[in-house]
Amino acid sequence: MRYVHILIGLVMELSQGVLYFFQKHVERYQRGRYRPNVHFHLGPVADSLQEEPSEQYDAIALDMPEPCDTIPKLLPYLKNDRFIVCYLPNMTQVLQLAEMLLEMPLVMEACIEAEWKEWEVRSTHIRSRLKKMEEEKEGEEEDKKSARAWVCRPKNFDVKGHTAFLVKLRKTEAVN
Repeated sequence: MRYVHILIGLVMELSQGVLYFFQKHVERYQRGRYRPNVHFHLGPVADSLQEEPSEQYDAIALDMPEPCDTIPKLLPYLKNDRFIVCYLPNMTQVLQLAEMLLEMPLVMEACIEAEWKEWEVRSTHIRSRLKKMEEEKEGEEEDKKSARAWVCRPKNFDVKGHTAFLVKLRKTEAVN
């Protein structure tokens, strides 16, 4: 017997362009398999919340600078033993969230730094292979392809970058 878990999701966004971007990603992911289960809302989170939630969600992802005001309003919409993931730009916001958790039925399961690095990805040729091919015969175009290799490494000489934190919270009890 095979069990299939149906995910139900809600995307709320302030920007029409970003919301459209999310809709396109959901439609393209696995050929739109989850599109009927994902609801999209343009505007602030508080504008779309009802007194009594009509359905509960498997997960909530928040990308906002101050989620502490919104999380208590969203808890009734989250199924028990499910997750809220917050994307926070700095550690001060993580600490504010941790302080709020002391009074909430949530536990912080993980706090991960998401560091952004620029990577160099390009095609190149290995000189020793090219030289060997030239010595053996006049290298044809097809032979030169066998000397191709890929460079794939972080650009560590460039100090600029961006960091943020992903915080995973788990709901521990029912909230009305």
